[in-house]
Amino acid sequence: MDLNKLLTQYKTLIGTLFAEGILDDQFTQLQQLQDPDNPDFVSEVVGIFFDDSERILTQLTQMLMTNPVNFKAVDGLVHQFKGSSASGPVVDKRAATLPSKYDGKGDITSWISSMRSYFEVMRTSPEDRSMIMGTNTKPAVRNFIELQAVTTGFEIIDLTEWLKVTSVRTLEDLLIARYQSKHAVLKARLKLEALKGQTWRTSVQALEQHLTGLFTTPDLGMTDVSCMDVVMGVAPKEYLSLLLGESS
Repeated sequence: MDLNKLLTQYKTLIGTLFAEGILDDQFTQLQQLQDPDNPDFVSEVVGIFFDDSERILTQLTQMLMTNPVNFKAVDGLVHQFKGSSASGPVVDKRAATLPSKYDGKGDITSWISSMRSYFEVMRTSPEDRSMIMGTNTKPAVRNFIELQAVTTGFEIIDLTEWLKVTSVRTLEDLLIARYQSKHAVLKARLKLEALKGQTWRTSVQALEQHLTGLFTTPDLGMTDVSCMDVVMGVAPKEYLSLLLGESS
């Protein structure tokens, strides 16, 4: 069977599952987290759900066969199964783990990308994201963040209060500006150049998201829109000169 027929069958199946209420917006959100660097994300999450469901159903069967039945324990498992079926905490907590604490030496944009994925899977509220990101750092980076709080009038001991009133995007920008590799601009250009010779096999939306994540480098002078023009071969000359320019 050729690829086009398989894709048609896949789209028909997904449409049917949505129409029957088996899939919902949560599935769409999971798809948005899947990219070429993590192509098996959705299948891994679904696999986790099936593994959890099988384990819970086996335990329920064993409990219901005992005499007398421990209905309190059965009730707990039923609620756990309900949460798993609703893509609740049982699935979420196993689908993503909190990235390692940032120490100022690794790739800051990759770490931030991992944190964003973690927040999306865990459905972390926007007001809590800065707090979690700001405290998930090693001492050297924590000292840098504390200095930022001090410059805005907060005491060092009030770091958590500063994080509560600071948006996660502001914190991301501060960390990127401080820890971004001096070679990051050149690396980004090289990655964009490599994309021009590849066949992108997922949606245009996924490509735009990939480019947005790739070109978060401050002062790069390019956006996901202009980068898309480069990939499509319709970029103005000024963007091509940026692509071929020297690293800052």
